[in-house]
Amino acid sequence: MGGSSNTNDPFQTPATGAMGTRHPAGPQRDYSLKLNNKAVAAVAGLPVVLFIITSLWCSYGLMFTGFLWWTAWIWLVGSVGVCLFFAVSFVRNERMRVYFFFGITGMVGILLGAAAGFHAFHNFLSHVHAVASFPVHTNVVPSDPGLLTASQLQVMQFTYGTHVDASMSSGVMVDGHRYCAAPVVEQGPTPGVVFFWAIGRDCCKARGGFTCDDALAANARFGVFYQDPRPARASYTKAATESVQAFQLQTNSSEPFLLQFTADPSTLDEQYWSAASSFLLVVWLVYMLFSAAFGFLLHQAAKRSAGGGEGTPLTAPGQSW
Repeated sequence: MGGSSNTNDPFQTPATGAMGTRHPAGPQRDYSLKLNNKAVAAVAGLPVVLFIITSLWCSYGLMFTGFLWWTAWIWLVGSVGVCLFFAVSFVRNERMRVYFFFGITGMVGILLGAAAGFHAFHNFLSHVHAVASFPVHTNVVPSDPGLLTASQLQVMQFTYGTHVDASMSSGVMVDGHRYCAAPVVEQGPTPGVVFFWAIGRDCCKARGGFTCDDALAANARFGVFYQDPRPARASYTKAATESVQAFQLQTNSSEPFLLQFTADPSTLDEQYWSAASSFLLVVWLVYMLFSAAFGFLLHQAAKRSAGGGEGTPLTAPGQSW
């Protein structure tokens, strides 16, 4: 009473002696976003460069063999490892936290770039790679491919008189697209046994009217084997099966050989090159816009964290961030 302190007061702590106030015994870590403008630009902008480089390595780089092929994988693994090192090493370093953010955003850019590159290679450039890597089998008889297997029939040139019978094609609708298949037959009154099917998307009617690729060209005798394992293959196979049933065709009991019928395989290469380049340009633009929006939000967060100021660099003394 009368000025004496009550040591049993539950609101009074030994560290402060003040009511309702509690301070930690040790120093607090500062987890605020104190990033200056240059640091924000690096955190948001440099991953864009990593995204573009990785997407190029994982698409065009995988078309090569030997040293360049291994270099693509070395770049992917090494760059992810460096970014992971930054993210783990500087997560608790208050003076160099910019490297932690760079490690996180860099790793995101590399992984998304790898996904974009693999998509471009698998859907477009792998076809170019197959045409360039495998020999052309000449004088292939469409009704008797002999002992050639599907893995060997990447590119083939059929005998003279071989053509696509567009009147016996079928098309099935899947997800708003019509998947078409037409038998590749020899010249003669009857089609004979059908092994090969020319395919395409949105280029036929439910029955007949097949105009895919160079199917109607008189000089077209080349076939490029369709090797995509995606669900589209099942749709093309279904179209071929419907053609067999509708027109009472004879066929082999195994899975049909699906191919793109063309007068010049190089024209298909140009189409796939163009499609891959267009896809990569679009994803680059989208990622740049995403990074710009992320950089703006990060800049605003850094300003609020710094109390309305421009922010201070979180690097070691003497460094330029």
